[in-house]
Amino acid sequence: MRAFRPTILVVAAGCISGGDAVPSFPDRRLNVVEDLRIGSVDDPQYALTRIRDMEVSSTGRIYSLHAVENSIRVHDPDGSFVRTIGRKGDGPGEFDNPITIGILGDTLWVLDIGHYRFSYFTLAGELLDTRRIPIDLGTFENSPPRPRGLLSDGSLVGASPAWSRLVADGSLTTQEIVRLDSAGAVVDTVATYPLANTVWQLRDPNRPNQWSIYLPQPFVDTDIVRISDYGPLIYHVRRPAAAVSSQGVFGVTVTTFDNDTVLDRQYQYLPVPVSAALVDSLIDRLAGFAAQRGRATQAQAEQWARDALYLPPHHPPVSELVIGRDGSAWLRGPVLSGAPVEWRVVLPDGEALGIAVLPARLTLLWVDGTTAYGMELDELDVPYIVRYRVEN
Repeated sequence: MRAFRPTILVVAAGCISGGDAVPSFPDRRLNVVEDLRIGSVDDPQYALTRIRDMEVSSTGRIYSLHAVENSIRVHDPDGSFVRTIGRKGDGPGEFDNPITIGILGDTLWVLDIGHYRFSYFTLAGELLDTRRIPIDLGTFENSPPRPRGLLSDGSLVGASPAWSRLVADGSLTTQEIVRLDSAGAVVDTVATYPLANTVWQLRDPNRPNQWSIYLPQPFVDTDIVRISDYGPLIYHVRRPAAAVSSQGVFGVTVTTFDNDTVLDRQYQYLPVPVSAALVDSLIDRLAGFAAQRGRATQAQAEQWARDALYLPPHHPPVSELVIGRDGSAWLRGPVLSGAPVEWRVVLPDGEALGIAVLPARLTLLWVDGTTAYGMELDELDVPYIVRYRVEN
């Protein structure tokens, strides 16, 4: 899970009338250039495993977290390999299941949920300190908050687990993001994440407790709430899918932890219908997974998957949000069957910069203004670190 970054963005979507004075998001295609690619299929020093998280220092040094390796790879701005930080183990500077990293000042921190322990390193990779946070596992239905990262002031941020089964059956509708003290106790609530319609559950309705398969709902338009890593702000994205094809509207609102509004903008957009072919493809894939494991026939599983699918008439205007170190917001549009993906870029003052078109197999992990880093998979699913820049 990505660290909770302190900047809240609110995106609202729906239909508007022609008389509303809402500007259209400019259909300006930005000139996006790839200027760095790190990875290899045959050089062990540069051959990468999947990247769980990434940070970039103010000098441009790149830190990528590789959970399979239980380590962080460090590269210079030109892509040259520098070193690895950490390894599998229980000792100081070692990891069991690292999930997120961040940079505070001149310190790199890592959260390892195998030990619920924070490790602190210099940016050169030398271990400074470790801190284990006590946790209470509670029960499945009532799990107390657990650490999930650090806020920009260095305080602990956490959340209770959002178990897929509880979300899917409607027992759990929200997740509170809280500040924790060093003993793991809740200090205050920072934000609340809505969870309705976020989990796609496939199960036999006649044997609901026998087996289940859980995936994210592919057309979810539930609010997105994110906390920025770089300041005490919250991004809250409200994005109900448009009901008609003529026009929709999305907006960007940034608020502080004290609920003061820093930014509030809205933009028109043209809704994209959800195609029957895409729906059928997703259902066929999920049902096939169940059928191959002998849990149901293909026809049964297809019907159960269709019944459990949240299906608005149009794609939500925003399918993901990445908050930049400078306060910019990159808003991913619909993901359409391997086609390149449009990212709407909004500057910190709310100005709509334009649309960056990026590869479908790119996971965007870190942004600063017009520079974006991510993990891109090739046709063989080999991961690479890539850097894109928006040029004038």
